[in-house]
Order: sequence, then C-alpha cells, then structure tokens
Amino acid sequence: MPKAVKWRQKLNQCIMTLNLNFPNGNVQTYDSVFDLKDAARLMGGEAKMINSNTYAFVPKK
Repeated sequence: MPKAVKWRQKLNQCIMTLNLNFPNGNVQTYDSVFDLKDAARLMGGEAKMINSNTYAFVPKK
C-alpha cells in the first residue's frame, strides 16, 4: 500500500474518533455518533456535545 494511502487512512481514523468524557475522568472512544449516543443511553444518561469530536456524559436523575 502506498504511503499516501496509509497516511490518509490514519488521518481519517483520527478525525472520526469521538471521545465520550465521564465525570470521573474516564474517556471512551467511538467511531460514530450513533454508537456514542447509544452507549450513553444504555449507561443511563445522554451525551452532550462539547466540540466536534468531544462529548460529555450527563447522567439522568
């Protein structure tokens, strides 16, 4: 595989990685917004966007 193709794949992977930050300091990474929001819902909360690649977990009370 040519170097340019490998570089582009790595760049796309870095751009598409989404982080879900928890109040206790833990961070989980996801490949899609759907997966991230579904995981937050299953953990009993919701994901609020901080910036384009970072979300905060907000537990429901």
